[in-house]
Amino acid sequence: SFNLLAEMLTTLEQFPAIEQSVLAWTYRRELIRKEIAYHSPSILCLQELQGTPGGVGTDDHYAYFKTELGELGYSSRYARKIRRDGTEFMGTQIGNGVFWREDEFEYIEHEVIPIAQRLC
Repeated sequence: SFNLLAEMLTTLEQFPAIEQSVLAWTYRRELIRKEIAYHSPSILCLQELQGTPGGVGTDDHYAYFKTELGELGYSSRYARKIRRDGTEFMGTQIGNGVFWREDEFEYIEHEVIPIAQRLC
């Protein structure tokens, strides 16, 4: 499991001592992709994986990893964080992505479990 530190959470207020170029998503995503490719895990969970409602645009980091890891033989599923009442947040939001090697596992089905609703 890998916490990506979503780009939307990398503010100067949160990380005042860190150089902005190191926090930049375009810099970090390539390092993360290389690390995943090097270790080539059978199953991988990416936490704080930023996504958009339509799954498009530069703010949709799941789309990036779906494409990049797809080229390495991975399939995936993604679930965005939702409100306690079960409705989606507008715009960009964090979520979790689960990736698996297609040559090792066969996708059968999945279920998204909204944790916030279960805890309240």
